Amino acid sequence: MSPPVPADTVRPRQIAAEVLELGEALFDAALEAAVRCPVGDTEEPFPETEMRTAADGFFRALRILLRTEGDT
Repeated sequence: MSPPVPADTVRPRQIAAEVLELGEALFDAALEAAVRCPVGDTEEPFPETEMRTAADGFFRALRILLRTEGDT
């Protein structure tokens, strides 16, 4: 059995988890918009896969740093 989590850390962890979720949703929306809107006369397609991989890694690292990894 794990020790109880102090009440004063529960709320900040919930807030951190919510901020992370909002950040991910915002980043996803920005990526979706970028994919739909071509940029000038470039021959290279938007690097959606690479951007999503980078975003996933960033938000995973942020969850670990904020110790919310198992919370969501």
